[in-house]
Amino acid sequence: MNNFSATFTYSDGNKRGGLRVYKETPPFESGFHSPSDVFAILECNGDKPKARQKLLSLGYGEADARFSPKDETLQQDLESEDFNFYSDDFTVSPSRLARFYEKQGFIKIDVDESANPIVIKNENKILKPYNVRNKIISFLKNNIRHEDKRTELETLLIKHKTAIYDSFLLLDEVPLQLNRDTKDTIYIPLKNGVAKITADGMKMIPYESDELGLFMEVESLNHEFKEFDYESRQMGDFEKFLLFAITGREATAEDLTGDELTTVGAFFSMIGYLISNYKDHAQTFAIILSDDGANDEDRNGGRGKSLLTSAIKQVRKEKYRGGDAHATSYIHKYNDLQPYHDLYILDDVPKTFNFDSLYTDITGDIKAERKGTTTETIPFKDVAKFVITTNWAVPFKKEATSTNRRFAEFKFSDYWNNENTPVEYFGKRFFEDWDSDEWSLFFQFLCICSSHFLSVGLQKIDYSKEADNFRAYFSNDYILDTFERIWDELKYKKSFTVSDFLSEFNKLQLSGKDRDMFHRNNARKFIDAYLEFHKLPFEYGAGRKWNSVNDESVNDEISQVPF
Repeated sequence: MNNFSATFTYSDGNKRGGLRVYKETPPFESGFHSPSDVFAILECNGDKPKARQKLLSLGYGEADARFSPKDETLQQDLESEDFNFYSDDFTVSPSRLARFYEKQGFIKIDVDESANPIVIKNENKILKPYNVRNKIISFLKNNIRHEDKRTELETLLIKHKTAIYDSFLLLDEVPLQLNRDTKDTIYIPLKNGVAKITADGMKMIPYESDELGLFMEVESLNHEFKEFDYESRQMGDFEKFLLFAITGREATAEDLTGDELTTVGAFFSMIGYLISNYKDHAQTFAIILSDDGANDEDRNGGRGKSLLTSAIKQVRKEKYRGGDAHATSYIHKYNDLQPYHDLYILDDVPKTFNFDSLYTDITGDIKAERKGTTTETIPFKDVAKFVITTNWAVPFKKEATSTNRRFAEFKFSDYWNNENTPVEYFGKRFFEDWDSDEWSLFFQFLCICSSHFLSVGLQKIDYSKEADNFRAYFSNDYILDTFERIWDELKYKKSFTVSDFLSEFNKLQLSGKDRDMFHRNNARKFIDAYLEFHKLPFEYGAGRKWNSVNDESVNDEISQVPF
């Protein structure tokens, strides 16, 4: 080898001998290499197990009788209820270890083609990755049943830890089988079993049930729950919080008006929809949580939208994104979205967020462009449901009918705000400070919402969007004042175009960024929003013009002009 810089030292009792390579030179990396390492690299292409067997066959070294590739009693021992990772003569083999792992509930799951399989220890069918290198030696140590052989067996575990790790390679891979809700049933995992919810009620079923798949690790698994009577339950703090947020007052279930009952029922159906991870092509929507009356000058937030998404997170696995972090044009925007995510939460999206860009992601498969690896296609049935929160008014485009019907908006009143918070009102933080009784009332409420959704489906609320469009575009007084200066010159015309509007705008001779306030790409949106909100008698039609549909009223107004 050219330019090979290394020294070889012999063992002298105080230090071990070997080859120290100072500069990486293939096939050697820089660093210290024992004689057996050097042999493995030069004679067996770095395959240490193969090199060990070859050295043994040449008469070098001594076979470890306690860790053997042979296991004469394995098949016979497998029938025993007392099966352990070592045999009666205290030997260990890779095959015995693999069978022991299987009997202890270890499963190797094939997540997708582009990722390494993950190992879980199946306890209540929870998909929680098991850190083999950090935990398995301790786990095996705790399964030593012969105290007189403990020291010997523990030494064996440390001496052969690499082989112990590698024995997991012998486990057969099984496909990822996540638990999925159906169109008639929702499952919520809890500490003592699974709440099986239908339109008629709920019952607890054991994790051993064949109808269940794997669940993701969520907070609800830390809490006991029991069956309850839907008709005689109490209202917990979370339900009260939500009732006040919906109605804008300290409402009770008994004093709700007819319209309020309809709105509350729609909110409950939305919560049930988000808990269910079943997806129907014809009935899949992105949920928008917004502020009633939002505008650019008064967008204080704190109305409870994030508390609602946090509530769903207690029972379903989510992927959270700050609104600014989801750039719709970024190729890797779904880099870490996985089939086991039930919700994709876009929190506090900006005023300029392009809702239309989500249409294909809501209705079809998602191509998750992983960084540094291949693209994974997440099929529609496994794609997370979208939840979007915003403090801005959400605009509505009448012509985008396909997109519009894929969004369902739910508005929060300003009952909760920075001066009146749930923590101050209830005297405790939600979730963190709850006792077992409050958790139980919360899960009861989620069951009620789930049953309601399974009974009636997602109930949309028909908001008047003219006001939202007006607030979305005329988000501050300066924009509105500027527009109305232009409108004063156009409102008496029988027809006008975008060019006419921009011509009047340019006459104002604004400076700086204000010169771009209105332009050919946005002028029509502003004009439509203004006309619709004020119900002015103009229609957009042939010739790309707004034409007056009430000439008499226009002429009457003109006759009143004092010039």
